[in-house]
Amino acid sequence: FSVTFSSYTPSTTLDSGQPLTLSVTPSISGGTSPYSYQWYLNGTSSSDIISGATGAATSGTAVTYSFTAPTVYTTNTYTFYVIISDRATVPSTSPSSSITVTVNPALVPGSTSGPATMDIGQSATLIVSPSGGTPSYTYQWYEEASGATSFTAIASATSYSYTFDTAGLTTTGSYSFYAAITDSATTAVTLDSTTLTITVNAAFSVTFSSYTPSTTLDSGQ
Repeated sequence: FSVTFSSYTPSTTLDSGQPLTLSVTPSISGGTSPYSYQWYLNGTSSSDIISGATGAATSGTAVTYSFTAPTVYTTNTYTFYVIISDRATVPSTSPSSSITVTVNPALVPGSTSGPATMDIGQSATLIVSPSGGTPSYTYQWYEEASGATSFTAIASATSYSYTFDTAGLTTTGSYSFYAAITDSATTAVTLDSTTLTITVNAAFSVTFSSYTPSTTLDSGQ
């Protein structure tokens, strides 16, 4: 009885809740047919059997297992194996090499922080602070300008912060912003931060008039 394994699912990084189909292809020779497979988690003893993850095995045909990343609050690593068995009275078995899956907490895009109001001529830095997911993150900021009906991507605004500069604006009103945050899971996750709306008012201007003229007083006046 001889089994060689190929076409393994590569080591994978997931966020909580993401699905993954694990797969490996056995090439089987000799032994007593029919053959069967059983998936195992974090070891190959009877206590490591994954319930229901079993079936008939055919040489050259991939055996698979559908895994959904559980909810975790710290990074966890899961190691999967498959064992091929024949049908001898005392079955012969052959284990595969391991497939490693790293699971990180779910991505939380967080809120968008910045001022509620600004005057034309002022600038402010908007910031997002994501957590969870699989670092590192990439960013894309979006803006809905005053009078617009949809958001558009802001060119070159690809950092965790964005400086909104109102110098040169001619339109007052509401300007809304959010950042799309993408993590580095094997199948990347993209989520949007909360939307921040800033009310932009006219430039602040003061003129003075009716000054008290220069005056000369005597003591006591």
